[in-house]
Amino acid sequence: MSTGLLYALSVVVVVALVSVLGVYLLAVAQGLKAIVSSLAEVTFGARAVERQLRATPENLRQVNAGLIDAATLLPELADELDRRSGRSTRDSAPEGGDRVDDLNGNTPDRDRADAVEVQPAG
Repeated sequence: MSTGLLYALSVVVVVALVSVLGVYLLAVAQGLKAIVSSLAEVTFGARAVERQLRATPENLRQVNAGLIDAATLLPELADELDRRSGRSTRDSAPEGGDRVDDLNGNTPDRDRADAVEVQPAG
């Protein structure tokens, strides 16, 4: 083989290699553009959620204050209702607390793993 032919074949191989790499680079760039678009939407959504949650601590303080007020007033109301109705809602109170019934007379399960404990504001 002549040297000129080897040079020509080398140039063809290099051009083919650069072309293939260029095509794959363009494919990667298109994939990255799609990812950037998705990330922009996620960022926008996260900022919207952040704005919505800014008021949450103050709202929770207000809810906790209302629950504390209810916790102090409801036992007195229960005692008054007991006096008026002649029955006691505290007959079978669990140890360490008062018996709490819902409107249907069902006692909530205090040992459930998914029960939520409300902490007083402080």
